Amino acid sequence: MNVKFAASALALVLMAGPAFAAAQTNPVSLNSAVRLEKTVTENGVSHVVASEPKVVVPGDKLVFSTAYHNDSAQAV
Repeated sequence: MNVKFAASALALVLMAGPAFAAAQTNPVSLNSAVRLEKTVTENGVSHVVASEPKVVVPGDKLVFSTAYHNDSAQAV
């Protein structure tokens, strides 16, 4: 699951109102992901495997991550 949205535009909406924020360009992108983490044992050796969840049951461990990227040449 990837979600891309404008963090700076959201901040502008909260501070200055929607009309001002809509006129701004956004150099920031955020991508989020959810992974299902399981411990697998093969040939007596255990290791952790992360995969895209298709079915989640009670007791499963989900790992949520967010990656930030500044798409411009300017500091934000």
